[in-house]
Amino acid sequence: MGSRSKVISNIIIIVGLGLVLIPLARYAKTSYHQYQALAAFEYHASIEQVDELPADVEGLLEIKAINLKNVVSYGVSEDDLKKGPGFFPQSSHPERGNVSIGSHRGAYGSYFFNLHKLKKGDKVQLTLGGKRYHYSVNESFVVPDTEWSVVESGDEPMLTLVTCLIHDNRRRLIVKAELTEIEELENRE
Repeated sequence: MGSRSKVISNIIIIVGLGLVLIPLARYAKTSYHQYQALAAFEYHASIEQVDELPADVEGLLEIKAINLKNVVSYGVSEDDLKKGPGFFPQSSHPERGNVSIGSHRGAYGSYFFNLHKLKKGDKVQLTLGGKRYHYSVNESFVVPDTEWSVVESGDEPMLTLVTCLIHDNRRRLIVKAELTEIEELENRE
């Protein structure tokens, strides 16, 4: 009987380690992808050629209020969000409508973990295609996970950040920010 309980104890330990190590491995993989993408973005920005970024690097999202600086790729599928924040397919160009970005809050890097801490007036920057777009947060609210009108494009230039609620995957936290300034970045040819 003693060897049987020892085997069961070892199985429980192995399963427990797996439950801890799998999320850590996912986090490490996502963090490594973001590290590489951010390095590529910053390299191209340092030589002022942000319009010649690698194919999987679309833009850079910066929110000082929550210490966030991440590369944003295109797409919000499960595989896309494993790499970090992603643009929704419905997103408009920043000068013509609603730019919508989604990210995980409790998995794969948890880049939007502190999104709930943003308050009215907090500044958000999105660098994209040789320009830096400055936004000011004007509201945050919660919607059901079936409410996708918040990411649809409209005529008003704005930014929408979307993530799940940690304790309720059936609802989404939405942060809306208005465009306040467009900064042209120089480009050396």
